[in-house]
Amino acid sequence: MAEKEDKMNVEKAILDAATEEFLSKGFSGARTVAIAEKAGVTHAMLHYYFRTKEKLFECIIDTVIKELIDSVTEAYKRQDASLSFEDRVVAVMNAHLDFIIAKPQLPSFLFMEIFPSTENFKLIKEKASSALGSLNTQLKETLESANNNEEIDNISLPMLISDVVTLNAATAISSQLATKLLNITKEEYVAMRKQENEILIRKRLKK
Repeated sequence: MAEKEDKMNVEKAILDAATEEFLSKGFSGARTVAIAEKAGVTHAMLHYYFRTKEKLFECIIDTVIKELIDSVTEAYKRQDASLSFEDRVVAVMNAHLDFIIAKPQLPSFLFMEIFPSTENFKLIKEKASSALGSLNTQLKETLESANNNEEIDNISLPMLISDVVTLNAATAISSQLATKLLNITKEEYVAMRKQENEILIRKRLKK
């Protein structure tokens, strides 16, 4: 048991260090030597656990996507089914924003490192589709019901997801500059943007 826990702790330390390194420097700029140093392990040990830089990168994408989907899924499941569709969307949108704000390099990493690469984009699409699982089905069914019952202005799931992701990504990317220009804390700016984003998404959904 102790040996298994030690292994898990080492793997977590490496993954945490690798996440920081890859998100801040991208795949080409990241160095496994630097990751090993941050994790407090030898370079040989890093390769023993993850074999290659490419395998480690794939693990990071897998982990980040799973954490993101888990946070959104939990936010969706916590909401009472009797709540309006708008309220449930706002709850999921806020959970998504909280996640990417906690990883400020994530939006730029996705745009600069993942989307331009056919292989990386294919990988992240596969990971996201797998992680979404039943949530994607539930969202489709709930959205179709809301559309059919005319609770909201008709919108497709891809466009709704696109609206949410675009608003939140813009908030995350602009938060660094906005705090300097507006002379407010990052927390204050994010709180204000949450309110603005909610207003915008509700206006889009309102019948």
